[in-house]
Amino acid sequence: MSAFKEIAARSIMSVANRIERAQDREKRASPENPSTSLANPASWLVSLLGGEPTKSRQSVTEESALALTTVYAAITLLSETVAQLPLHLYRKNGDKREVVLDHPAARVINKPFPSLTSFRWRELTQGHAAAWGNGYNMIVRNARGPMTLVPLLPDRTSAKMVAGEVVYNTRVNGQEINGIPSSEVLHIPAFGY
Repeated sequence: MSAFKEIAARSIMSVANRIERAQDREKRASPENPSTSLANPASWLVSLLGGEPTKSRQSVTEESALALTTVYAAITLLSETVAQLPLHLYRKNGDKREVVLDHPAARVINKPFPSLTSFRWRELTQGHAAAWGNGYNMIVRNARGPMTLVPLLPDRTSAKMVAGEVVYNTRVNGQEINGIPSSEVLHIPAFGY
């Protein structure tokens, strides 16, 4: 048997073994189960795609990591520290810059969302960026400019390149919203775009 055929046979057996182990672990879930998605995959799907549990036999997700006191404390410290930093809108005036208070965007960063103070909004967005890798906010505008920033759940929102432009897809209250242009989203990435 050639080396290529041997490697191919081992790969096929490896995938078959993963499927068999996954089926044994999760008999109730299946590919036809609509509750299984890539955003919240069942253990059989994680196993099939090579996402075996760690050596401790525990799968680590953003939610399970946040349940650890040290991870939660680190993200809280980072988020609260960033939220304390001053956030102003500036206008260039020759060689100087001046704080702008009369622009709609300045009002939005001071009161971004009806139920959130500026501090809590910045803490939430930074926490999302630290735990999930991205903080997303949809920009709601009227004729005068931005009115509010609606926080989007990072585990239900994604960015991708389409025809050289970044577009966003999200799910809000079970409804898919696809192809949101980057001009409509304030995206705070931890890494990447």
